[in-house]
Amino acid sequence: MLVRRSGTWILLLVMTSSCREPSWEAPPPTQSSNEVAAAEELDFLQQAIAVREQRSDSIRVSARVVSDEEFSSLADLSGLHHLILNQGRISDESLVVCKSLTSLEHLRLRKSPLSDQGLAHLAAHPTLRILNLPQADLTDQSLQLLSQLPRLEYLRLASPKVTDKGLDHLTRLSTLRFLHLIEVNITDAGLQHVARMKQLESFYLDGSQATAKGLTRLIETRPDLHLHLNQQHLDHDPHKHEHSTDRK
Repeated sequence: MLVRRSGTWILLLVMTSSCREPSWEAPPPTQSSNEVAAAEELDFLQQAIAVREQRSDSIRVSARVVSDEEFSSLADLSGLHHLILNQGRISDESLVVCKSLTSLEHLRLRKSPLSDQGLAHLAAHPTLRILNLPQADLTDQSLQLLSQLPRLEYLRLASPKVTDKGLDHLTRLSTLRFLHLIEVNITDAGLQHVARMKQLESFYLDGSQATAKGLTRLIETRPDLHLHLNQQHLDHDPHKHEHSTDRK
């Protein structure tokens, strides 16, 4: 809610649990939880075989760590659309495999501190729509490469090396609808770049150098934008109950 007092606009935020995303920094599951998950989750190799035999288009692993060697075994898996790895430290070198995943639409790599070197393997990927890298170590150079993705709609990443210049690169993405930045080094100047993303529907910002003044300007410029700041929802946001709580 925006309230005007003594000629000054004050930004008021309220918690809205119905649309709050779970914390990406949540601790790893306990051993007992892993055991339960392992019993319910198909083995990584079994899932890969199912994709090769066209019985599935997805690989989702949460119960155990996926190694670089296993990741590399996915080469030329053209039927793979969704690759969700919640455990493991996939290296920059191994990400070259993604070039051969010609149908890949959704990539999530948790606990993998990928750098610009690894991200370069995703540049201009023809089918990637959802990219989630919550523990990355990217610079603005990677965001410049991401701006070349022709179908990217949802981008979620964390990196203290991302600055206002990186957001300027993202303004070239005409397909980007959802943007979630975590612990980034952006300022009010970066928010002005966000305002220029006319196709953007939702913007989450958790940890930055942005000020209340800059956020107020963003709201005034883009009243249609669904905005969360540090997991808090704007009280006046008309879209706050209209999106799914399912986390990509």
